[in-house]
Amino acid sequence: MRFKTSILAVGVLAFSTLTSIVPATAVALDGVGVSTNGLQFFYDVNNPAGIDVNTLKDLSGNNRDAAVTQVSSQPVKSTSNGGHLSFNGSGGYATVGAYSFPTYTGITVSFYANFGTSAGTFERIIDFGNRDANNNLEIGRIGTGSDFFAEAWTGTYSPGWCRANGSIDSNWHFWVVTIGGGYCNIYKDNVQVTTNFAYNSLPTADTWNKMYIGKSNWADAAFEGGIAELAFYNRVIDSNERAQNYNAALDQTSPILNGGANSANENQNLATQITFDQVGTTLSIVGGVDSDKLSINSSGYVYFTANPNLPNYENPYRDWE
Repeated sequence: MRFKTSILAVGVLAFSTLTSIVPATAVALDGVGVSTNGLQFFYDVNNPAGIDVNTLKDLSGNNRDAAVTQVSSQPVKSTSNGGHLSFNGSGGYATVGAYSFPTYTGITVSFYANFGTSAGTFERIIDFGNRDANNNLEIGRIGTGSDFFAEAWTGTYSPGWCRANGSIDSNWHFWVVTIGGGYCNIYKDNVQVTTNFAYNSLPTADTWNKMYIGKSNWADAAFEGGIAELAFYNRVIDSNERAQNYNAALDQTSPILNGGANSANENQNLATQITFDQVGTTLSIVGGVDSDKLSINSSGYVYFTANPNLPNYENPYRDWE
């Protein structure tokens, strides 16, 4: 048998050109780009593993997938602006499964979004809670104006809106909301835009049962626009992590990959090399029936693993055929 490295064709190379990843406490997939310290769930439809039919796949490694409920065929994946979940205001949304609170001292939500051209009344990016006015965490638009707000309810009590006046327009922006330690901060494109800082409320329920993306727990308007790179943390992330998530969202150019077509010599563990054109690219073998027989390093070198045997013309390993 003549062995060739065409075995690589059954695997998929996942890549990211994003900044280096902070040491993780969650088991996030390679190449998610955002900080993983305290990451509870993360949705990015442009990731190769980010969406499966009508399921947003949780890329944090915590298996908190979100079910997409379409109305008038929306929301749906769009490939524009680096890839996002597109909403047209018809009422479609996504639902995160019930979430039991871990121990936390604060909350961070970061996302890349466009609020569209139609200002729906109190349209939401997210509304996590148990119904209206029950330990909700809300992020969205105030009324039909251009003011951005976040609100965290302790039981049925809310201290009011944490807000950024006049900050919503029709363009894409990267947003970060942090709440904890008696304050709330809102960042737009990595610049603080909060109007009021003092904030002493956090949800206290053990579990959220009605967790919506693009929908309110009240009778408010459905979201119209686009949402991408939605991350939720059980802590307040720091300035370096905010910058990392911001850079991850704005880096929308995929690397160009080459290589992998050559035949491997027998009796050696080097199979081939994949080359790439952007510094910071990460490569991993994420699928295929023979994926467990190969490994790849940060320089793009693909190796046969020690078991099974290395390619040998005189004594072929039958599982490779």
